[in-house]
Amino acid sequence: MRTLPTVRALALLLSVAGNLVLAWKYQGPAEAVTEVAPKISARKVVAPREPVIDRAPSVAELSAAGLSDSEVKAALTAAITEARLSWERDIRRERSKNAPPWHTALMGSVAFTLEERGRLADMKRRERQQLAEAFGPGAAIEDFGEAEYAYLPEAKAVQAASAKQELVLALSSARSAEDRLSAYQAYETQLSSLLTAGERREVELRESDGARQVGRRFQYFTGDVPTYSRLVDAYNSEDGRVVTQMMQDTTLAQPGDPRLAARDRVEQATRDVLGADRYLEWNRGMRPEFRAVVELEQRYGVSAADAQRLARIPLDTSAAATKIAQDKTMSPQQQSEALAGLAERTRATIKQLLGESVGRAYIDATGKGWIGYLDRGRFYSYTATGISVGAVGRGR
Repeated sequence: MRTLPTVRALALLLSVAGNLVLAWKYQGPAEAVTEVAPKISARKVVAPREPVIDRAPSVAELSAAGLSDSEVKAALTAAITEARLSWERDIRRERSKNAPPWHTALMGSVAFTLEERGRLADMKRRERQQLAEAFGPGAAIEDFGEAEYAYLPEAKAVQAASAKQELVLALSSARSAEDRLSAYQAYETQLSSLLTAGERREVELRESDGARQVGRRFQYFTGDVPTYSRLVDAYNSEDGRVVTQMMQDTTLAQPGDPRLAARDRVEQATRDVLGADRYLEWNRGMRPEFRAVVELEQRYGVSAADAQRLARIPLDTSAAATKIAQDKTMSPQQQSEALAGLAERTRATIKQLLGESVGRAYIDATGKGWIGYLDRGRFYSYTATGISVGAVGRGR
């Protein structure tokens, strides 16, 4: 049985057969240097320009070279996707090497800039169109593999990626919870035999259940690797595993459920790691008005200084609203009017800081949960568990 030829071997085969030679090339490194998101790395990474292909071989040309139908499909798919995958892999590898562990704890979380994501989407659209024309809708596009493990030595990155692919295949065909557990155990065994204790710890900080739980929140929180590691350990504890399972359970926990006690212990462990003030910041980070600040900074080019100013606005507005609500010299009507005026000034400040269009988008996406309270004659304050809302005129 013939082995599947590589693109290089295929090009040689076609050349000998008198058919076309595949000519892949990059246009060269981009002149402009792309700034990696501040949360990821202070380094600057030169992103390659979009790769181009002179011409992909046709199905007829590959078939004429003596390839079977399955080999034709694999070879043409590789030919169409090779340049884009190489371009994407280079960016992922560079950023995975320099990204803190909480950023890569979530699958597919290596950040691309807005421009790169647009170019990547366009390349994939062209690939899908070419593959659909050749093989019909739904033709698969190859994935990345070892680039996700670029923080490991290169040879081990390839083996770890292979183990991960085997895990995905096993999970996709699992018929029971026992099958899934067996697949995970086989994956853990492979990693344990492959990696040193230190390398295994690096994988744990990115792939464990605790890493995914913490990573979802840590990307909206200013912290360092030691803090992240301690939080991951708390969520990987026995209590943490109970909490993870509870979050996946569609049945709501009722009072007296021992899982609630486990959740409280995990929260206490989080407070112990962060301290009271940082714990408050940790919980605020899950609210849309603060998450949007991080998104604007990382993905849409808002400067770090402007992002810090924007993050202060909900807090300063809360303090001003509370002061109005506590002013006993004002009637409830005057307080409501003052709160409405504060809301308008807050909107104007945001638009002045971000610009009209971005500012309006930020307000539309997040404002209901804080500015909107002021419009309705209410005030708010941030607490350790979320947000507290009150109405003027109460307690007089």
